[in-house]
Amino acid sequence: MGGFEESAYCRWLIRAQRHFEAVDVLIKSSKYVRGILFLPALQLTAHGVELLLKANLISAGWTPDNVKKKFSHNLAKLWHEPKNKGIRDEAVRVTVEVHTLAAQNPRWCFAPDFHPGFLEEQIERLAQLHGDTTQFALRYPQDGILEGPQVPFLVETFGGVNKIAYLNEAPFAP
Repeated sequence: MGGFEESAYCRWLIRAQRHFEAVDVLIKSSKYVRGILFLPALQLTAHGVELLLKANLISAGWTPDNVKKKFSHNLAKLWHEPKNKGIRDEAVRVTVEVHTLAAQNPRWCFAPDFHPGFLEEQIERLAQLHGDTTQFALRYPQDGILEGPQVPFLVETFGGVNKIAYLNEAPFAP
């Protein structure tokens, strides 16, 4: 049997990290600041979070096919899955670190609005845009303006959680 590097868990973590790194490139672009790259950054963020949450379930013994069948692209359902409690707890812990850094950097506009339920609110917004309640607004053109979550906050939080999982070579147990 192969080691960690050959595991499905590792492959899913690596794929999630690639999404987070791509978003990091986009949010540093002047086109992101002007709003041109916000939607692609948001789509990559949502998919990165989805991959991270699914990786955790795969590490708990679920097959990739079973994860896909049960959750499809439903971030809210993935987020609240009991087996993802450990990853939720770690994300809350990392959130505090990210907020501390953001409060010191005026470029990050979310710092003043931070409160204990902030992460949950951001995930809810992301899940709505990524799912069928908004007719998959991140994938298909929609009429009107939808308010999105704070992409830099989500990427720093979940990119950080993903790196911890990869370095520890272990999932976040519930």
